[in-house]
Amino acid sequence: MKNLTLITLLVLSCTSFAQVINIEDKRIKTDTIGWAGSAEAAVYLNKNNDFVLSFNTDIHIQYKNKKSLFLLLTDIASVQVNETQSFVNSGFQHFRYNYKITDRFVWEAFVQGQYNEPLAIDYRILVGTGPRYKIIGADKFRLYAAALYMNENEQNTGVEMVQNNHRLSSYVSFTLSPNDKFSLVSTTYFQPLFTDFSDRRISTSLDLKSYLTKKLYLDLNYNFLDDSKPAEGVVNTIYEMTAGIGLEF
Repeated sequence: MKNLTLITLLVLSCTSFAQVINIEDKRIKTDTIGWAGSAEAAVYLNKNNDFVLSFNTDIHIQYKNKKSLFLLLTDIASVQVNETQSFVNSGFQHFRYNYKITDRFVWEAFVQGQYNEPLAIDYRILVGTGPRYKIIGADKFRLYAAALYMNENEQNTGVEMVQNNHRLSSYVSFTLSPNDKFSLVSTTYFQPLFTDFSDRRISTSLDLKSYLTKKLYLDLNYNFLDDSKPAEGVVNTIYEMTAGIGLEF
């Protein structure tokens, strides 16, 4: 497979787990038809006054033909803060289909399953569809905008009632790649309820990749989320920062 990342060697910081999943930095830009993908694994161990142990796996499979793009993502994370405490887990699986109507206009559909103990989400199932438009499509800079309908089925920890919501899932995303040694992907999501725009999530993700050699690269990622109505006991604003070294071939 193209773009196979075997190892993420260094995790600098991981303060929370993402709630809104950024798909844009997972897309592999390729003009060829066929398969592409990546796989990452990370382990972090620290022992001083406290004990921290974390595991993370990230698998990405993509298939493209002239009109269609199929994208499958799986991510699992587990963190233990003290040896006497149990692991805290999160993960998701995401499937997305894109159908190209014109060079600029694409129709998207997706299904996602997610669980997240730190954010008190026992499970969240999302199903959505809508248009995606390419505003700028240059080789060094690409800009996209999308507005999708999303159905959200969610069970929160300690709450018997299952939520069923209808949301707008809109986003603006750009990719800056001035040369073959550097790329920056930024995506901002706005996800309000259709019936109450004050009940919304705003999420921003930045992913920077810098190649140290032709195959070795440094990857920095920052995620920010502001949720106006999170699950009980969860703060409104969370963020996450990670850094890693990858090997691509």
